Amino acid sequence: MKIAKYVAIFIVFLFAAFGGLIFLSPSCVEFTVNRDVKGSVEKVYGVATNYSTLPEWLPGLENVTQTKDDALKIGSKYDLTYGVGDEPMVMTHSITQLIKDSLYAYTGVVDDFMRTTSHFTFQQIDSHTTRIRNKVSVEALSYKMRLFMNNEESFKNNAAKNLEELEKQV
Repeated sequence: MKIAKYVAIFIVFLFAAFGGLIFLSPSCVEFTVNRDVKGSVEKVYGVATNYSTLPEWLPGLENVTQTKDDALKIGSKYDLTYGVGDEPMVMTHSITQLIKDSLYAYTGVVDDFMRTTSHFTFQQIDSHTTRIRNKVSVEALSYKMRLFMNNEESFKNNAAKNLEELEKQV
């Protein structure tokens, strides 16, 4: 009887800890990542906004399908499919801001999981270098995603790695 009581108390504490982890986790994480890339602003911007080559520099991205409009412009939408198999993750990208060789922003949504907003600016530093500044906001749309929200450093590292991979395509 005593063992069952201790097991029950342990289970209650376990659920309380798990629930506390979810409810105490932030629902939104914001950060900025910068990278100086060797290449002209036109070339760097062109690579960053070319949806047909995204799988070459975004790890895990398997497929990109344009679902609204037939050109790169504000309001264009794309489905980005990550992973393969029975349950790939599909993120819908909607372009929200676009100024050639200067600004590119989008909102990406995975239904009932997360919303990501990225705001890229491109600045020519010298004739051979472009500075990319990416301001990112990640919002949890589910309790499952809230479990990941305590790891802001991981989000930043992934965004920095993406810019590193982008640079290889320039």
